[in-house]
Amino acid sequence: MKFPFDIIGFDLDGTLVDTSGDLTAAVNHVLESVGRPLLSPETVKQYIGGGAKLMLQKGLEATGGIPDNDFKPLYRQMLAYYEANVSVHSRPFDGALAVLDALDDMGVRYAVVTNKFESLAVKLLTDLNLAQRMGCILGADSLGKENAKPSGAPIFEMIKRCGGGRAAYIGDSIYDMMAASQAWPLVSDFCMARSRIWAPMLSLIILMDCWIVSNRSHHISARSGIRAPGSLHFSIAVACTKKLRLYG
Repeated sequence: MKFPFDIIGFDLDGTLVDTSGDLTAAVNHVLESVGRPLLSPETVKQYIGGGAKLMLQKGLEATGGIPDNDFKPLYRQMLAYYEANVSVHSRPFDGALAVLDALDDMGVRYAVVTNKFESLAVKLLTDLNLAQRMGCILGADSLGKENAKPSGAPIFEMIKRCGGGRAAYIGDSIYDMMAASQAWPLVSDFCMARSRIWAPMLSLIILMDCWIVSNRSHHISARSGIRAPGSLHFSIAVACTKKLRLYG
């Protein structure tokens, strides 16, 4: 079966790369500086997806509120710390590199669309030796802040920069789901699923027959009988375009 997509777009934080350790350290760096209790990685994970500003806002709100007139300097402090420590703990999820290798073998282009600032995304992916593999890297500021996810604009731009064709987008947050639905009003298949095992989940996309999602039994099965076992860990939003083709 021929792979049905020319382009695969990936969110970055929590989808392609586990960045929770470095993001937690950046938030806690600010919290410690203002005498707040530190947050666990599991707590900070809930704040990831909407960009660094929202992540810090939620971290401050969870520990006593946002200080009057002090947010901007704290935000700059967090960004400076994170930029200097962007890849200390961050690593691709298990199986992610094997999936990228499989996409390379099939001649499928892939890219990153994230709500992280583009410069930080490029720095992180460069440190992980992944930047040169991407067809493009789009951040929250690449098209102007009004065109960051949940806008579908960066997904359209990704397709354009990757040369056009049938595309799918994979992400882990409500912002990814909203961006996909904005980008593909004619979407014919859309599902949200959760799996601890990354590579088998993506193998379902590679085989691409159909999806049946069963969160209750904690597995994802395809008509071909392939199953990705694993408990709930991170969510993946998949949008597939069977009718919509864009050409750059």
